[in-house]
Amino acid sequence: LLLSDVSSPMPYLKMNFKFWKFSYTNIWMWGTDVRAPAVINEEHARKYVAAHYLSINITNRLNIGFFETALSKGDNGFDIGFLNPLIFYRSVEFGRGEGAGNAMIGLTTKYKLTDNIMLYSQLIIDEFSLGKISDLGYWGNKFGMQLGVKYFNAFNIKNLFLQTELNSVRPYTFSHEDPILNYGNYSQPLGHAWGANFWEAIGIASYKFDRWTASSKIILGKKGFDDSGTVTSYGGDIYKSYEDRLKNNNNEIAQGNTATIFIADFQGRYLINPSNNLSLFAGLTFRKFSAKTETSTFKSETSTWFTVGVKVDLFNWYLDF
Repeated sequence: LLLSDVSSPMPYLKMNFKFWKFSYTNIWMWGTDVRAPAVINEEHARKYVAAHYLSINITNRLNIGFFETALSKGDNGFDIGFLNPLIFYRSVEFGRGEGAGNAMIGLTTKYKLTDNIMLYSQLIIDEFSLGKISDLGYWGNKFGMQLGVKYFNAFNIKNLFLQTELNSVRPYTFSHEDPILNYGNYSQPLGHAWGANFWEAIGIASYKFDRWTASSKIILGKKGFDDSGTVTSYGGDIYKSYEDRLKNNNNEIAQGNTATIFIADFQGRYLINPSNNLSLFAGLTFRKFSAKTETSTFKSETSTWFTVGVKVDLFNWYLDF
């Protein structure tokens, strides 16, 4: 849907079409806003999301994808126009009227540089003003970008995998005038766990030898947090209305109460029984949260977790958000 896999699972219906070098996916999802202001007659507010994704293999090495999403409130119902697999959602939104929904478009690319190196990128546009294209600090220029590289069998070492990725999302992206129409579900962002108003750099390495597997992940980033005691939005909390924004111009990524986030995660595993993935595992996670300005509810902290155990991955379902 957006920068990463959906971080807050939603019920969905999905249709896939494949023809020659084209792959087309149509998804309909529905979610819930569980905030107290969104409760009406003791019922949580419902929202609907429709998404189109078109993937085209330009060559054997280059793939380009286009996607669009539209979100509408439950009290408006699910417009039958969203079931049309070919129509542009923006035309449906225009017909429903301003404020009836929240639409977004995006572009993805993948390029196979060599047999074991793949480059990938993604651009999502929540809103963009052509008249303000020279002023990226304008609040309405809401977009996010992703750049990454995957290296398989790195340095000719079998089963050594390396990956690096950079994510960046501008303030007020994924938010809306009406918070119910944001890209969130059950108080969790749908696009990225950090919401908006951040940049993030990730490094991943994994190696498998016989029955042993070792992996590591390093994350470093900065995010601008909002003051929970006020309605003013600095662009990081997607559950605040962008109508209560701090300013119209000169908005910068990580504005607000800026925090530096560092996470290091190391995992080791020994496979005992391949038939049911019975394994011994151990892990060490270190997290450092450094706030620029500390308050009684917003403090710098350092945490360390150590885990050890036995597990059986019958289905091996794992999503790295």
